[in-house]
Amino acid sequence: FALANGVTATTQSAGNNSILLSTTAYADAAGVSLSGSTNNTIATVTGANALIGEANLTFDGTNLSKITQCSFSVGDESTALNATGDGTAVSPVVFDTEIFDVGANFASNTFTAPVTGKYMIIASIGFGDVSSSHTTSKVRITTSNRNYDKNTSYAGETGTISEFVSVIADMDASDTATVLAQFSGASKVVDISGSSTYTFFQGYLLG
Repeated sequence: FALANGVTATTQSAGNNSILLSTTAYADAAGVSLSGSTNNTIATVTGANALIGEANLTFDGTNLSKITQCSFSVGDESTALNATGDGTAVSPVVFDTEIFDVGANFASNTFTAPVTGKYMIIASIGFGDVSSSHTTSKVRITTSNRNYDKNTSYAGETGTISEFVSVIADMDASDTATVLAQFSGASKVVDISGSSTYTFFQGYLLG
């Protein structure tokens, strides 16, 4: 089963095994049992006359609530001057501008997964003041389970270069995701661009 956002289910007294679904509707299902996973995020209803299914839920001992679908989008509006270029890895990349954060799961340049699932995660880095001597770049999405790299080689490109990586990442509850940026091949004069047009980090729970 699935509860709409904001809907709660409350168990009644021992003599009344109804499950209150809202202020105006309830289901009377004798013999229904409600069980949860060890982290209290998955609830399963079974029993005669029960609605069968699962949903991402939280249970505080009295109220059962559906977890809001999480998503976030953040950017960087402050240029980090001379951050890399000689192989220095900037990790985590700083994202100082929040565009939205549904579920409040992004803080301190880090996304923390609220529940176990598959997440679409996107990172883009704008590299500034790249010289013709610089040869390679790396943009990495670092998660608790594994890393996802985009490595690029160059032959004389200069100025501002934007590199982008997107993945579907498997994450467990409380796993984290951050971004690493690196440029190599010459001196440490490459900036991390302070513009959310080029430098941003986004994610969305697929399920």
